[in-house]
Amino acid sequence: MEAGKSQVIEATTKAKSSSLWSPENPALYTVRTEVKVGGKVVDTYDTEFGFRYFEMTTDKGAYLNGEKIKLKGVCMEYEERRIRRSCYS
Repeated sequence: MEAGKSQVIEATTKAKSSSLWSPENPALYTVRTEVKVGGKVVDTYDTEFGFRYFEMTTDKGAYLNGEKIKLKGVCMEYEERRIRRSCYS
């Protein structure tokens, strides 16, 4: 491949005996990507990740790994607009 060019490569593998990530059990795994030229490793990149699944329903709410959770946070964009309006009124 020429310098400055990119190429997408897809790979699939199976994970054995993996645990689901959650806030209580932040099970993380590492996948190592190696770039080889002529059989010699010329670059390595490690990526941490976790296995989890998330579902959001309009009637039942949010679920992480099949367990109901409460989402915490605020919509800062809405709050900032409301505060700015009250300051200039």
